[in-house]
Amino acid sequence: MIDTPCQQVCRLNPNGVCTGCGRSVEEITAWRHLSVADKQAVNELAKIRLKTIVERKKNADDSW
Repeated sequence: MIDTPCQQVCRLNPNGVCTGCGRSVEEITAWRHLSVADKQAVNELAKIRLKTIVERKKNADDSW
């Protein structure tokens, strides 16, 4: 069993990605129907997305 990456911070950015867990709207809604392998893949993608979100925010903050 793979736990949901949900952080209870459900805010979607303009690209439709949750800034709390890094999943897309489609991935969030499909989560309970995904296989273990698919959940693992979603978790890996979500980690990458979150890293990108954090880096972009940091770069935006640094430009002020």
